[in-house]
Amino acid sequence: MPAVSRPEAALAVRGPIFEPNPAAVDHRFLIEANASGGQPPYQFGYGGLPVGCASQNLSVISCRANATGNYTVEVNVTDSAGSIATSSARLRVSLDNTVFGEVWQESGLPLGTPWGVTIYGSDYTSSMRQLQIFLAPGYYPYTVDAVPGYSTVSTNGTVVVNNSLFTRDVAFARVLYPVTFLQSTLPDGTPWSVMVDGRTVASTNSTAQLELPNETTSYSVAPPIFWRAIPPRGNVTVVGGPTTVNISFVPIPTYAVTFIASGLPNLSVWSVDVNGTIVTSALYNLSTIEANGTYAFFVRPPTGWTASPNQGNLSVSGQAVRQSITFAFYRLTLHETGLPQGTNWSAFVNGSLLYGTTANLTEGIPAGTYGFGVNSLPGWTATPRVGTIVVGPGSSGVAEVSFAGPLKKFNLTFLESGLPSSLTWSIAVDGLDALAGVQGLTLELPNGSYPFTINAPTGWVASPSNGAAVVVGNSLNVSIVFAVPGTPTASWLGSDPQTWLTFTAALGGSVAAGALAGVVVDRLRFRRG
Repeated sequence: MPAVSRPEAALAVRGPIFEPNPAAVDHRFLIEANASGGQPPYQFGYGGLPVGCASQNLSVISCRANATGNYTVEVNVTDSAGSIATSSARLRVSLDNTVFGEVWQESGLPLGTPWGVTIYGSDYTSSMRQLQIFLAPGYYPYTVDAVPGYSTVSTNGTVVVNNSLFTRDVAFARVLYPVTFLQSTLPDGTPWSVMVDGRTVASTNSTAQLELPNETTSYSVAPPIFWRAIPPRGNVTVVGGPTTVNISFVPIPTYAVTFIASGLPNLSVWSVDVNGTIVTSALYNLSTIEANGTYAFFVRPPTGWTASPNQGNLSVSGQAVRQSITFAFYRLTLHETGLPQGTNWSAFVNGSLLYGTTANLTEGIPAGTYGFGVNSLPGWTATPRVGTIVVGPGSSGVAEVSFAGPLKKFNLTFLESGLPSSLTWSIAVDGLDALAGVQGLTLELPNGSYPFTINAPTGWVASPSNGAAVVVGNSLNVSIVFAVPGTPTASWLGSDPQTWLTFTAALGGSVAAGALAGVVVDRLRFRRG
């Protein structure tokens, strides 16, 4: 079946279209015509143009009118078959002196970098972020001026100025080129790096790569430990293309550095910081390697142990180095007296809290002088409350702390015999007078020595008539025997031989009558002997 050809579309033209419309005298504007159908190519012709405009065989022409007026502009399009299509439109050209401030704004350039645009042959430049250009209504081609080392996406184009303000963004970006640092001497997997312009580029193979702009930039090489880079630093210059910098590494001779411990129990963990590297061991020695040079070291002993020396410097000069370390253990002890057994007490030593219910608070600690402070216990006073303990060779490392608690009182009883119940007598104990009864006088007093004087009734004598009663951790009975002078001697012995005092008195004379009932005086305070 023969192919059926479709009828060809008739030649047509749309336009002319004016940008802007109305146009201004002596300002450029565009005239555009759009042809379709028929048989291309097309030829264009324009008629009815304002004075100053000329017809051109183009679909878009640029025109500058020299006179105002209203114009009917016609466009004629002829195709290759000779068909003709015509269209027309109205154009107004006015005398318009209005200009508009158009803002061009850049980004990406360092502040203060000059940049600019060329608009229809006029160059506008600035060192600020924004550039303001005043233009009359019209159509303007533009080109963004080149900035060395930078590129921009939109380098040229057209802008139409009409009755509206516009802001056009111009984004600059640095032009970067690949830079390769190349080495071939390190074993595969060995880490190395290069610092360029404040950036660190790390690698474990033969290359370290980054991108740099057209300029000269300094760099420094960080070699692996015990390797030396040649050159260790330098400058790389990029000139519009890829750049390669060759680096070589040379091994640095190293020597064993061994620390030998003495005084530690088996399997004690200790370590040494050598030049910033910490080496740990549970044996009697530990080793590392260093190149020639002088290195600081710091010994880290087990808790409670001290090392000698605990720090220092060692020099490596073409051979292995051995350093002996002696360890010693010291114990700090706070020993208390005075607290009841099992009392919980505590103290801060060198900022650490020690506590317990035994007489000793103990901690293993390196040699030195340490401050301590005993924590308060209600009703008890520690002496000393604060102090220092010296721990180390030639010192016991022990500080004694004595606690004094609430005063305990005991009964001191004066018992009389020999007086009729009708007689009254009195006693002065430690300077204070008290009236006694038939059975005597009982006082509650703490440990101490208390002088006393007996005031006997008239005609009677007391034995003893004075003395000192000593209270030592128990109750005490003192026997007072009254007698009339000339009466045979008698003696009184208390029932408890350990706590009673025995006094002897001469008995004689007449017996007076009258006495008070027994009196017990509780909680009187007397001066301690």
